[in-house]
Amino acid sequence: MPQLKIIRIDMSIYFSSVNHIQKRTNHILIVASGINFIDLTGTEALISGNNRLVKTVVALY
Repeated sequence: MPQLKIIRIDMSIYFSSVNHIQKRTNHILIVASGINFIDLTGTEALISGNNRLVKTVVALY
């Protein structure tokens, strides 16, 4: 299993698109230059996902 997963997001982030970035790995780097819109639900989902990952010793950058 890779130690670092780099994910480039080329879409809007909203409640139903966040599941695509919640894969299990040690470190997740999000390249966000392709995000054209993020709603409050998407923001809350990223924060919630980050909080959940921190508890499992996974870092989100």
